[in-house]
Amino acid sequence: MQFSYAQDDTDCVHISQADFENTLKSLTVLNEEQYLNEVKIYTEKYCVKIENVHMISEHFSEDNDRMDYLLFAYHFVEDWSNADEYSYYFEDELNRESFINYVNSFQSEMAEMHQSVNEINNAPVSTNEEWNESVLDEAAKVVYVKDYRGKIGANIPMNTDDYMALKFTLQKQNYDHERIEVYKRIINGKGLSVDQLNGIMRLFSFENDKMKVLNSSLSSIYDLDNLGKIKNNFVNLFHKNEIDKITSNDLVKYTVETIPKDENIVYQQN
Repeated sequence: MQFSYAQDDTDCVHISQADFENTLKSLTVLNEEQYLNEVKIYTEKYCVKIENVHMISEHFSEDNDRMDYLLFAYHFVEDWSNADEYSYYFEDELNRESFINYVNSFQSEMAEMHQSVNEINNAPVSTNEEWNESVLDEAAKVVYVKDYRGKIGANIPMNTDDYMALKFTLQKQNYDHERIEVYKRIINGKGLSVDQLNGIMRLFSFENDKMKVLNSSLSSIYDLDNLGKIKNNFVNLFHKNEIDKITSNDLVKYTVETIPKDENIVYQQN
């Protein structure tokens, strides 16, 4: 099953392959910035396929612009099941791998979300008496990341609706530096779980930008001792070492309380 924010066929305009190729040929005379803007408009309006996206990618001279376009196009193309069969004409193979990882991680995240929704919808409804007997304990700590024990940050994680709205807002930005500034404004005063932060980081292609996101998020992280999980977003050893320094030395300044391993807790989804 494929998941994306792709337009439904009724919302995009169908175009023949010949018309697509003629349009693409006419756009290749533009400079890089103009070409990027025009192919984004085209991709949003017309029903393009991954093969079309691959052809569009060939005409960028810079990997940065190529990645910018591909991340935009991802949300308007329905089927990415064979995404790893294309080169996308990246000059640096690491950039291609980064994009493929983005596609795969997003598909996995959406699949998990759909599974969670199905489990909630299919779960038996408990009576208030059953809930009180099995879950409610007035002496227990309420924890917002399931089974978490460790340092707690100042803010509980934002709810799922707010989190998905944040991601969608970031995805609408044309450039990573714009995403970072928008993210800083929205996250100010709000909370994130490490899993939510991982989802945000997957929206960014370059590790320097991911580090900026991390540094902007530290005061918002709820389950601080889970922060090491974000290292999976990085290949560069320098960045991984920076994360190790943060998790070893800096978390205490963001901690408002700690949940010991043996403390009785109640898990509550925000």
